[in-house]
Amino acid sequence: MASIKKEQYAIAPRSRVLVTGANGFIGSHVVQQLLSLGYVVRGTVRSQKPWLDELFRSKYGPNSFESVVIPDLSDYDTLRKAMRDVSGVIHVLDADGMTVDTWNEATVKAAFDEGTPADAKPFTVYVASKTEGERAAWKWVKDNKPPFVFNAILPYYTVSERMGQALMSSYNSSRAYQWSLNKI
Repeated sequence: MASIKKEQYAIAPRSRVLVTGANGFIGSHVVQQLLSLGYVVRGTVRSQKPWLDELFRSKYGPNSFESVVIPDLSDYDTLRKAMRDVSGVIHVLDADGMTVDTWNEATVKAAFDEGTPADAKPFTVYVASKTEGERAAWKWVKDNKPPFVFNAILPYYTVSERMGQALMSSYNSSRAYQWSLNKI
């Protein structure tokens, strides 16, 4: 794999980057990668997570990471404050969340298919939420023509170590999928 020289990065190292959902599985890995490349990171969390600041500051220094509590990303005043002095935003948080009432047509079909195992339905809902979230993002870009580059990264499945012990208690689709494989 070809590597990019730091001088060619769109955002220079030592710049501040905002990462939404910094305490999540993907978000915590994004934060770690940014910090390892020399960026300063501000991470959003829905509620106070003191262990998160300690985790990253102990490894990358006292001024490397700060968390900011934003319970609701539709609170634009709080979000605007969090975005002050940042050079980039990496949005990995599922802002709307998902429930069993969050469907797309394929998910509805799978949910009502008698062959779909009950423990697979949460994963199906997760996939539907990601599909609809991306559709909404591309529509917004098309309608608003923002002055930045929008990218959608679509990992099918992620497996890695957890960043901190507190993350072990979170139940997500990757963990559910691993659990279901262990049952086979």
